[in-house]
Formats: sequence, C-alpha cells, structure tokens
Amino acid sequence: MKLRVKILFLLLVVSALPVLFSGFLSFLSIQDLGLKLASETRVALLNSAQKRLNEVVIDSSSRITSSIQNIDMAVRVLQENALSVLEHPFKKTSVITTDEFDLNNQSLGDLVLLPGTESAFEGDAQTGQFVSYQFPAITSFGSSNASTSRAQAQQLWSLLPTFSSITISPGLPAMRYFVATKEGVGITYPGHGGMPEDYDPTQRKWFVEGMASAGGVSHLPPSVDAS
Repeated sequence: MKLRVKILFLLLVVSALPVLFSGFLSFLSIQDLGLKLASETRVALLNSAQKRLNEVVIDSSSRITSSIQNIDMAVRVLQENALSVLEHPFKKTSVITTDEFDLNNQSLGDLVLLPGTESAFEGDAQTGQFVSYQFPAITSFGSSNASTSRAQAQQLWSLLPTFSSITISPGLPAMRYFVATKEGVGITYPGHGGMPEDYDPTQRKWFVEGMASAGGVSHLPPSVDAS
C-alpha cells in the first residue's frame, strides 16, 4: 500500500512539473512584457514632455523677443521726446516729487499696486509698492543750481503724455521708466515714493551705460531698485 502511494505521488509530481515549468515561463514572459510596456510608456512620456518643453521654449522665446522689441521701441520714443523737451523752453508748472508720494498726498489720485509686487508680504504687512499712472515723480533735483534744477524738472515733467502713450497697460512693456539729465535731475514713471535721500540717478547703471552707448539701446541684467 505504501509503495502504491509513493508511486502515485511520484507520478503526480512528474505530471505537475511541465505545468509548473510552463507557468514559470509564462510569468517570465508577462514580466518581460510588463517591463517592455513600462519602458515604451516611459519613452513615450519623455518624448511628449520634450515636445511640450520645446513648444514652451519657442513660445517663451517669441514672447521675450516681442517684449524686448516693445521695450526698445518705448525707449527710443522716450529718448527722442526727452531730448526734445530738454532743448525747448519749459512751461512753468508744478511738479510732484517722490517725497510727496511718501506723504500720501491726497491730490495724487488713486494709487495702485505696481504689477509684480501684489503678492509681496512680510508677515501681515504688505510691502508691494503703490504707484500712480496718472503722474510721474521727480526723483532728484541734482547738484546744479536751483534755477537749472527747477527748469529741468519742469521740462522732464512735460514727458507725462509720452509716458502715458508708451504704456500699453500697467506693467507693460516696462514696469518703470527713468529719465535723468547729466546734472542729476531725474524723473520716474509711474510716480512713486520710497527713494533714498542720497539717490543720484547719474550713479545708476542704466544711466552710466546709457551715457556710454552713444545713443544706442543697452540691455542690462536685473538690479535692485533704489526704492
């Protein structure tokens, strides 16, 4: 009886071996197929991501190029008009300085947050800068005599229509515009406060590079705003 059981058990094992072997081979095939599909899926995803990235780069490059062209054109217009107003007699008019913005002068109209600074917070205090697209601001009266400074400030103030015309919308094509004379009289648009007492536009990189450019347009890396 025991011998018969042993023989039956042996036959069962022998008959099961092909099934087990076949199952093992099937498992390996399924595993290989899974790895192949995973690899193909990964390649497809990478190709799709690369294609999308290329599209984004092309689109961004186009936008950057367009923005640079708009800024260059605005700078040219501002340059020509600044030269023109400084060559002609000025009309006596009152000007607004950056100090008046610091005093929250009610005559400045509605102030708005400078685009790009809306989300600037320090704790519960908002540090975004309020500016006026209705008025520019005289940033400095320079170191020349008082009469020359007043005259140049009023001449530069007459650039307000130019500032308004080259501003496509708040923040475009540029967040801010600065103009200054070699005597150190400066103006900025949109008008704002926060300028340091020792601010000297002739020491800023944009002024130094502009004076050295022989009338051309220079592009400089970003720098910390004086205000």
